Amino acid sequence: MEENKPYKRKQYIVDRAFQFKYTFIILFVMFLTAFVSGFTVFYVIWNSVIEEFFFVPDAAKKLGEIFIMTTQLLLVPIIVLTVVFIITGILFSHRIAGPVYRIE
Repeated sequence: MEENKPYKRKQYIVDRAFQFKYTFIILFVMFLTAFVSGFTVFYVIWNSVIEEFFFVPDAAKKLGEIFIMTTQLLLVPIIVLTVVFIITGILFSHRIAGPVYRIE
């Protein structure tokens, strides 16, 4: 006797235009959020710190190094999150586009 197994799609990109647009919107929102929050934090913190320590030569040099190191540390999570959001966007859009594709 044959079991009734639910249909499972194996092709994740079934409607390229819709799925890429959906993924692009997710990435845009992610980058916009990261930019706004990152800019706000950096602006508030570094503006305050620079006003306090700008005229101290040794402190200004050390703060510059800390600023560069902090910026480099933030790049890795952004790259990882970009990949995660691309995969998530394709998987979620697949759940929407797949049934529409099958109906067509």
